[in-house]
Amino acid sequence: MSGSVISRLGAAGAIAYGVMEIVGDSLSSTTDSTQSPQQIAAYFAAHLPTTWTWVGIYIETLGAFAFLIFGAYLWSVGHARREGRLLSILALSGGIVQTAVILAGEPPKIEAFFRASQGMDPQVAAAMLDLNNASFFLSFMPQALLVAAASGMAIRTGLFPAWLGWAGLGVAIALLAVIAAPVDSNLRVLVNLVFFIWLAVTGAVLLWRTPAAVPALSNLPSSV
Repeated sequence: MSGSVISRLGAAGAIAYGVMEIVGDSLSSTTDSTQSPQQIAAYFAAHLPTTWTWVGIYIETLGAFAFLIFGAYLWSVGHARREGRLLSILALSGGIVQTAVILAGEPPKIEAFFRASQGMDPQVAAAMLDLNNASFFLSFMPQALLVAAASGMAIRTGLFPAWLGWAGLGVAIALLAVIAAPVDSNLRVLVNLVFFIWLAVTGAVLLWRTPAAVPALSNLPSSV
């Protein structure tokens, strides 16, 4: 497989992540965590998982690896650029941490659906849902890290258009700020959607204009 094909797959990870998270969450959605433990337990008892529920969880979890692939792609195209080395490492770190957060947040949802037909203590049901939602809130931090690092690479190295980089910095700030929003606020969903749109546009731009290879730093003249 040629390097250009692999590079395009890496850029496509940005688009795939948003699509897979939206589809997966739609198929395996849960109730509002602001409800009482009794209401949450009643919801799971009345909404037993179907095949599509498990498919949704699988797609949502698999989407985390698409984000990781995009982070690895940013590292691969940025680590050889003098002004992109640290930023590329931060982008990869954001992808790794985000994948870990999603993998840690899915088991509570899986457990809640798996035990739904057997009856669950309301407090346990509420705890499972709270843990899943907490991972969603915390995921905004590594997402912001990757977006900020990628945006810095765009501004400093021209990896993609600078205007998209400046827009990304705004998205990163919004991701961090909205974590403090009230639990029942819809702002997180809105900001997350804006983040997905930014990712899709960035991925499409990188697919359209694959970054040119640059000489490795070790091969540059010492005077540079």
